[in-house]
Amino acid sequence: MAIVFYELALHFNPRCAEACNNLGVIYKDRDNLDKAVECYQMALSIRPNFSQSLNNLGVVYTVQGKMDAAASMIEKAIIANSSYAEAYNNLGVLYRDAGSITLAIQAYERCLQIDPDSRNAGQNRLLAMNYIDEGSDDKLYDAHREWGKRFMKLYPQYTSWDNSKVADRPLIIGYLSPDYFTHSVSYFIEAPLTHHEYTNYKVIVYSGVVKADAKTLRFKDKVLKKGGLWRDIYGIDEKKVASFVREDKVDILVELTGHTANNKLGTMACRPAPIQVTWIGYPNTTVPNSRLVVKCKPFSCDSIRQKFLSTLEELGLESLRVDLLPLIHLNYDHMQAYSLMDISLDTFPYAGTTTTCESLYMGVPCVTMAGSVHAHNVGVSLLSKVGLGRLVAKTEDEYVRLALELASDVTALQELRMSLRELMMKSPVCDGERFTRGLEAAYRNMWLRYCDGDIPSLKRLELLHEHSLANKQGSEKTADKLADPKAQKVNAAVELNKQPPTVEVDKQPQITVNGVMSPESSASVKCKSDGHIN
Repeated sequence: MAIVFYELALHFNPRCAEACNNLGVIYKDRDNLDKAVECYQMALSIRPNFSQSLNNLGVVYTVQGKMDAAASMIEKAIIANSSYAEAYNNLGVLYRDAGSITLAIQAYERCLQIDPDSRNAGQNRLLAMNYIDEGSDDKLYDAHREWGKRFMKLYPQYTSWDNSKVADRPLIIGYLSPDYFTHSVSYFIEAPLTHHEYTNYKVIVYSGVVKADAKTLRFKDKVLKKGGLWRDIYGIDEKKVASFVREDKVDILVELTGHTANNKLGTMACRPAPIQVTWIGYPNTTVPNSRLVVKCKPFSCDSIRQKFLSTLEELGLESLRVDLLPLIHLNYDHMQAYSLMDISLDTFPYAGTTTTCESLYMGVPCVTMAGSVHAHNVGVSLLSKVGLGRLVAKTEDEYVRLALELASDVTALQELRMSLRELMMKSPVCDGERFTRGLEAAYRNMWLRYCDGDIPSLKRLELLHEHSLANKQGSEKTADKLADPKAQKVNAAVELNKQPPTVEVDKQPQITVNGVMSPESSASVKCKSDGHIN
């Protein structure tokens, strides 16, 4: 019906750029991208500096994988309107996809200067900060804490709950996510949905899936047959979803998305359940004749491929030895890509999760590096559970050494590859029922603490963080003392008397769209923005 109204507007005023733009938004929402592009271009033929249409065209080009064209449009939108906050957010996403994380963060921060409450830029900035290592976990912690404080002010919070505080009663567990489809998160939530003891842990799924697929339907059927509830919440206001959670008397609400696309953190901010948990979706010389295979969605864009290859060549790696693979849509073909690989190199500081599991399952051993926070250590946990703790490095030099050693012993590598799937299948990583029992025990422990009045709070977390900082500062003072020349002489004398001789050994994104009414249009037809890129 909206299409008819906008076409009528164009009939009476063929030069109404706003109507052309809004038609483009509607066609974009209906996945008719070519028609959307046509409408935006028509709007720009009428108003060449129409910032909304420039931005919206950039969003569509991003969906189509035309990254250079997208960047050009969004940069023009910023030139046309230097205070266009959402355009800076979108530019940040393009920088992120091109691997320019520092520039991405700067773009997000510019968006936040214009619009301090921009949820998209705020969350995108936090996500991007996980990919850089500035040597300060405190900076990452502080950024999350400060954004959390600002975000909480945007939503009314419940402060009391009438859930019965009986320690051993059956609990109601709510799972909140938009990712119950063929998505990385779905592989890890399937075991709990399958193996929960529904008599003692009733499951309610709050599904924000945009487009359901076969996995969505399978999950829904499984939950309903076991006696759980499934609520489709896509498009429903987050405060309303919070009221659903409260009406359902959920005891523990588990959010599975974090600061990634289509999240429902606004629902969590309302605090509709007495206990709330975030899980899964968010966390902080060469071998002769070897080849490097890197798979990433933006590699469908030639300019990003060339930039990546140029960077590798600057680091001494010939581009002829590198294979860059774009997004592979079919799961079977995606998994078959592992047949091109002998060793998987985990990323750092932000480690892989689904990719590491896929790699191990397909018989490709993975080398990872330990870090200081959860986001750095997922690979450590997975490899340890599979019995491959020897492939965990503590430093970059050790990371390189482990990869070289693994690649140099072809016989041992082949034997490991042949046995790796069986190792994984027999490990706790693939024991969904055992994992779910442990998860239920964790939920029960949270509930017992809640019943005893031991309620987590931001103030308590800050006290723990301050205690950690105090310990760290104490260690630094000790290190300063040890650095004193006099202290070094004394310590050297002591060490000489107690240490045995030593031998020195030589030591290496999804797209989301929000239609919003723009205040800058002076025409009778209000202009819609095609939203943001996540």
